[in-house]
Amino acid sequence: MNDLPLNSPSVGAHVWLESPLVEHGPLDRPKTSVPGQNLGTIVATEKPYLTMDHSLYTVKWGTGHVTKHYYKEMFCIGSFESAHAFLGSVASCKDAVLVQGPRGGFRRFTAHLAVGSVTGIIAYFKDQGSFFRAVIEPVLKRAGVTVNTIIET
Repeated sequence: MNDLPLNSPSVGAHVWLESPLVEHGPLDRPKTSVPGQNLGTIVATEKPYLTMDHSLYTVKWGTGHVTKHYYKEMFCIGSFESAHAFLGSVASCKDAVLVQGPRGGFRRFTAHLAVGSVTGIIAYFKDQGSFFRAVIEPVLKRAGVTVNTIIET
C-alpha cells in the first residue's frame, strides 16, 4: 500500500476537468482555453515563488493543451481514467472519517478505497473543504456510506 493518498497530486497522476477552462493563465502571459469533460495528466511540478510553500502543477490535457494549477484548483483522481470511475470507487469506500472543528468547520476527510486488488486512502484537507462538500460528500450520502465524524478542539 502506498503512503500517499490515491488522490494526491504528483507527476503521472490524472486530473479531471468537469467545466471548461476559459482564458486560463497568468495575467502577463498568453491564455489557454480547455474544453470540459477532459482528462489530464500531471507532467511536472515547480515552486515558482520562494516565499510560498505551494507547488504549481503542470497538466497536459487530452486535447494537447497545457495549463498550470495549484493543488486546490484540481480534481486529482490518481490513476483513474475518469471522474465517473473515481467517484464510483469513492461510493464504495470504507473507514470514512470526517474531522471537523468545534463549530463544524471542515478540517479533513480520509477513507479507504479498493482499486482492483490494491487498497489505498483518499484524503482531503482544510483547503479542499469546499470541493469535498460540493463533490465528494454528496456521493457518500447517495451511496449510504457511513462517515465517522470527529470533532477536534
